[in-house]
Amino acid sequence: PAQRSFTVDTVAPTGTVTIQGGAVQTRTRTVTLTLSAIDPAPATGVTALRISNTTSGLNSATWTAYTPTRHWTRTSGAGTKTVYVQYRDAAGNSSPVAQDTIRYKP
Repeated sequence: PAQRSFTVDTVAPTGTVTIQGGAVQTRTRTVTLTLSAIDPAPATGVTALRISNTTSGLNSATWTAYTPTRHWTRTSGAGTKTVYVQYRDAAGNSSPVAQDTIRYKP
């Protein structure tokens, strides 16, 4: 008789975000994010991410195609700024939230 097997991916990816190459301070609101994610076995591959300037905003942020870098504009006003990122794999599993901070001093 014919047999068929398959694997179900229930393992969420993990990832990190780094603002401006790890700088502690910037004078510009638009920064470069370095995005890195892995999808452990049984991997279906990281396919999407969403980004926000607030944790509450992350839930309504649009999922976009995963890329290793992205330009991002943070909120106005001087001070410490945080960027929040979440990754998703092809099976629909979402990662824990990754975050990084930088001080904005215009």
